[in-house]
Amino acid sequence: MDEISQVMSEPVKQQRPRRRLWLIPVIALALVLALGGVLYFNIGSVSAKSNTVYVGPTTGNGTSCASPGFTSVQAAVDAATSGQTVFLCGANAYPGPVVITGKTLTLTGTKGASIVAPAAHTPIAPSRLPAYFTTDNLFSPEALVFVWGATTKATITGLTISGPLAGNGGCANDEYGVLVLNGGTATLNNDVVQNIIDSNNTLYGC
Repeated sequence: MDEISQVMSEPVKQQRPRRRLWLIPVIALALVLALGGVLYFNIGSVSAKSNTVYVGPTTGNGTSCASPGFTSVQAAVDAATSGQTVFLCGANAYPGPVVITGKTLTLTGTKGASIVAPAAHTPIAPSRLPAYFTTDNLFSPEALVFVWGATTKATITGLTISGPLAGNGGCANDEYGVLVLNGGTATLNNDVVQNIIDSNNTLYGC
């Protein structure tokens, strides 16, 4: 009787581990699906937020005006990829100049946000300009927003672009609120461009 009991119990002992083994891939698959759903949700959320680059008085994690990623408009423009929006947070004045080249970009911001002339003359670095400014020994353009290049399309919406400009101390250099060269495109919507004059009133006779 003991032998019969032992023989009958052996299949039962063999089946139990098999049932547990079947549970392992089922649990693993459930975990993978759950994790995949979380990752998809997170990636989708990041993608939805990442189309805008925020500029503010202080920096944070770059997700909104409450925690902007940049304090400089030029740094934000440089970091933005083609198709993105650079958003100026708050009714704040952000110093130019700002150079946009080689990308499609929207420049906008909170009502009252502005790009203003720096306190002192700030020439645009030659590396940011078309090569002929260097090869032909031309004056660096005095502009608050400079858009250039055939692949450059800038849309500027709801901003104030304001002087006066400090100038380079002479009469030979023209001054611009928005300057577009070399096949670039700039579309202005509901913007104000004002006081584009030299702050040195001794030059007013030039």
